[in-house]
Amino acid sequence: MSVTRQPPQTRKSIMQWLPNELLTLATHHATARDLASLCRTAHLMRNLAIPTLYRNVALCNAAQLEKFVRTMSLSPESTESLPLSSYVRQLKMRNGQSPEEMIQGLSLQLISAADSVLGRLSNLEKLELLVFVTTPFIGFLTTAHFPRLANFSYIVRPEAAPFLPEFLHQHRTTITEMSLVAFEPVALPTPIDLPLLHTFCGATSLFPFLNVEAGADALRSVYFMCLSPNERDLDKPLEHLGKAPAVETVVFFSANPVLSDASILETMARYAPNLQSIGFQHLFPCEAIGLTAARALAPHLKKFTALSSLVFSMTESDNEDDEKENKNEMITVELWSEACKTLSKITINGRQWAALKGGRWSIVRRITGIGAIPGLIFDARQY
Repeated sequence: MSVTRQPPQTRKSIMQWLPNELLTLATHHATARDLASLCRTAHLMRNLAIPTLYRNVALCNAAQLEKFVRTMSLSPESTESLPLSSYVRQLKMRNGQSPEEMIQGLSLQLISAADSVLGRLSNLEKLELLVFVTTPFIGFLTTAHFPRLANFSYIVRPEAAPFLPEFLHQHRTTITEMSLVAFEPVALPTPIDLPLLHTFCGATSLFPFLNVEAGADALRSVYFMCLSPNERDLDKPLEHLGKAPAVETVVFFSANPVLSDASILETMARYAPNLQSIGFQHLFPCEAIGLTAARALAPHLKKFTALSSLVFSMTESDNEDDEKENKNEMITVELWSEACKTLSKITINGRQWAALKGGRWSIVRRITGIGAIPGLIFDARQY
């Protein structure tokens, strides 16, 4: 009988004593650099680290996109290995925070290669193409299909509009969240039917093409983005909103100073008086809401029957806690709560007020930027 002795380093290794599930969990807490290092070590750790490393991919410049295309095009190491593209679950492409990081001026060849790679991501669950380039990503709209796609975000250009409805219809049984950004009014050739969609974020010009009656029980939150100076007539999208009775939350992101909060609120009250939460986010410097503006909004608030939260989140606001400002805000809050009896939270000029017992109101927290906007998919200010 022969006895085989293991090397000392093998006997002392913790790897042979830990179950694969625990090792996999550990990779979820590792950095991308650490995961890349693990991919070059033992066969076991490589098999555990690779899926985690490529699960979530975020790209913000041309160099990263080029490297991603090159990596996804690599052949599997063996016939038993899966292609790297099968591990990607989330892909985000968006403009960086600084000009040198922005994806723009990409070559037609690179965009074509990226379009081809997108079609290989067979297990993709979230696709975010929020990047403005000279030549938009269109090819994947006609060639790609993602059986698990639940979240889709895309900048819609006029040249891409003809292909968008068919792409979305192929994913009508999986998409639950969608963002369609447009910097100019865009028309689609046919309506969009997504019965499972519960959150829509996008241009007011595109919302009327959404078949809200098909998903009346699913659609709960709508985030309108008025990024074009030509988007001034909100009557049509808000009338369409009234056909979706299950919608509870509506938020307006406006880069158009011509659109007044009072006119928007008046139109919403006419078509969708059952809303529970309304928010406004101005994407331009504006003054804090004073008593004059508050009085102009009060008559429209009377028409809402279930409104509990009203948010005005400014890009710039004065948060100094002086006595005069608090007094004016208190008058505003009392005026609005008297007009709309169902209100329980009001956010104004960077402060959130909450209704207390006995009909009193008090500041419960300070809020900067878009912190008061519930369920927001992404920050529209970067566009």
